[in-house]
Amino acid sequence: MLDINRKALYTVYISQGGKCEIKEVATIAPFASKGRPKGEKPPKKNLTIRLDEDDSIFLADYSEKNNITKSETVRKGLDLLKKQDK
Repeated sequence: MLDINRKALYTVYISQGGKCEIKEVATIAPFASKGRPKGEKPPKKNLTIRLDEDDSIFLADYSEKNNITKSETVRKGLDLLKKQDK
């Protein structure tokens, strides 16, 4: 009996006498998800900003020195503003 919930590749053999035989050839592995793993709170919005040369250099240097991305540097700055605003 075929399990229709199982993902597999089957070959069907039909003999000259009309007898049908089904053989499982291989199990098909589910596709792996692509891309980065989702974090606790994955960002859903994009932001594009324009910076002058000094701010751009500061952002790049700070990020490199602290071994974090520019996006994470901006998020940390936003967190500081949130704490200050309370």
